[in-house]
Amino acid sequence: MLFPVPFEKGKRYWFAWSSRHDYLKHPHWILGWWPESDRAATALKDAVAAGRFARQPHLELTTGVTYDHAWDAKSKTGRLRGTRAGKVLWDVALEGEPADDLYGAWSVNRRDGVSDLEHAPAAADAMFLGVATRATLDAANPYGLPAGDYTLTNWYELQSGWRAAVEVSPKQPGGQWLVRTYDRTTARPTWERETRWVPNPGPPGPATGGWVLQVVRTYDPKTGRKTSEEHFRVEGSTPVKIRNDE
Repeated sequence: MLFPVPFEKGKRYWFAWSSRHDYLKHPHWILGWWPESDRAATALKDAVAAGRFARQPHLELTTGVTYDHAWDAKSKTGRLRGTRAGKVLWDVALEGEPADDLYGAWSVNRRDGVSDLEHAPAAADAMFLGVATRATLDAANPYGLPAGDYTLTNWYELQSGWRAAVEVSPKQPGGQWLVRTYDRTTARPTWERETRWVPNPGPPGPATGGWVLQVVRTYDPKTGRKTSEEHFRVEGSTPVKIRNDE
């Protein structure tokens, strides 16, 4: 419920917003507001001028970890980090520019609440930070996907910064996309599922139709070598195993 507040026309006010994860306590994400002449507003102005909030910090309440990020538009590089009580726990490079306009571009979930983390070796209640970015991948990209524009959603364990999984989805509908999980120690792939559209034989066009192919691979986390590969034809929402040469 919103309550009327005594704002005065022509005066300036400063607002402080809560972490995106504190919505139960602050459902409108407003911690407080003050007239510009108030001491609290002065403190906020000084903090902004000093760049204290430039990295957009957000506190995740169950772990006590605050994550924030920095993005340099000129060099198109960025960093993501986690801290607790002022101590940096981890700091990693961002893969692409944050896609802040996407719903859920920044989210925190338990491992058992994220399908992309199904094959990640972590406790069911471990908390992971999902970050959506946009990147243009070249033909030599590490995912083996065609060159093009993609959205990448990386999942990081909040406590350690371990990159557990990534989902790489194409900007254009009908392209190839990939979900991959990584080993905690070696950072090598352990499992992946590639999905692509396979057109039926015949002249190109809507009438030709096609079907969805999923290729599931596993890898040796120590060497990175592929240890298995299975192919599935997706019928409705159900993958049906087929021979690899079909």
